[in-house]
Amino acid sequence: VDALRLRLEEKESFLNKKTKQLQDLTEEKGTLAGEIRDMKDMLEVKERKINVLQKKVGVMTRIIIIGQSVEICGTDQRAAIDCLSLFFLLKILY
Repeated sequence: VDALRLRLEEKESFLNKKTKQLQDLTEEKGTLAGEIRDMKDMLEVKERKINVLQKKVGVMTRIIIIGQSVEICGTDQRAAIDCLSLFFLLKILY
């Protein structure tokens, strides 16, 4: 009887250890899942910032091209007006 009681206590102890390990792993899994969510959110924000910056680069490139066009147009008033109209149109679109 004592031998069976000892085996039962050992098995209960083993079961308690495994239960504790499972709880610890479950907690760690929850923590890691939260960190993953946070990182995904940060990645999404960074991707949005990149998109905004890419649009700004595109606009600035167009502005530079228009500026060069205005320089090329020189003193021709009609051409200068066309260049400025194009500039404002691009500014509205982007």
